[in-house]
Amino acid sequence: ADGQFDHPLVVRAKLEIASACHAHGKVPSHCVVTEFSDMAAMQAAAGRAASELGYTRMWSIHPAQIRPILEALSPA
Repeated sequence: ADGQFDHPLVVRAKLEIASACHAHGKVPSHCVVTEFSDMAAMQAAAGRAASELGYTRMWSIHPAQIRPILEALSPA
């Protein structure tokens, strides 16, 4: 999760992907985060992807990631 929102070109690419998805009626899904032990960091990444970049879904690769992702992407 560290560093994925720091580099301006990576952030721009993520933003353009989400924007293109919204423009064409597709669901923007944020990339996999390999964080398993620090659920707060993983939830923070999902929250930033949703609030800053417009992503509405996120991939998970472990069952423990599902609940934090859902909580981060749910409306307040």
